[in-house]
Amino acid sequence: MDLIIIRHAKAEDNQGADGERALTDKGISQGEAVGDLLIQLDLEPDVVLASPLVRARQTAEAICSRWEAATPIIEPWLSCGMPPSEAKVELQAYSAFQTVAIVGHEPDLSCLVEHILGMQIGCCEMKKASVCYIKDVKLNGGGGVLGFLVPVAAMAKKASE
Repeated sequence: MDLIIIRHAKAEDNQGADGERALTDKGISQGEAVGDLLIQLDLEPDVVLASPLVRARQTAEAICSRWEAATPIIEPWLSCGMPPSEAKVELQAYSAFQTVAIVGHEPDLSCLVEHILGMQIGCCEMKKASVCYIKDVKLNGGGGVLGFLVPVAAMAKKASE
């Protein structure tokens, strides 16, 4: 399985319930830039999974809108606090797909990248709307090949403004 790991885009400041924070206009542009990047790199995933928190769901929807993909699948295990070991077990349900994208939160996603690649804890930081592509992910045991880690600022001027 190839795995595309995406942190949610820029959301509103915390004014109430954390799970209800929506994307800002900038965040929507960032999500669209991620979708555009995946098209440019011919990496449109077979399935997109998203945390149920509004900002992650909206990021996934903005990404999918760029290639008219199906609606993202909401997965509760992608909520804040996801341990890497749990993510690997849950991803087993999607092992029939060649390329799976997940949209979630920090520090969970950085920990997942570190865990899969066998990196020291603290070596990876997923900024908002960053994209990490790992090829040949081994869900049983671990391992994979880092394809890239791209911050949103490198994707498009429109998205970083």
